[in-house]
Amino acid sequence: MSQYDYAGLYQFLLHTPEQGLRKMLVDQKNFTDSHFNLMLKVIRNCSEADFCTHAEKADFPKIKM
Repeated sequence: MSQYDYAGLYQFLLHTPEQGLRKMLVDQKNFTDSHFNLMLKVIRNCSEADFCTHAEKADFPKIKM
């Protein structure tokens, strides 16, 4: 059992407006713009179940660039 709520994280990232996420993550210098854009691409092209599986296994999903 994981201590993290991956489904909640997925829903938060999917439904929070991009501008708000950018302010929280990029403008605070925690993420680079490139990493942020890649994260959004994963979130938008991955189902919640796939996201949770990848997050638990700590592997990166395959996406088309």
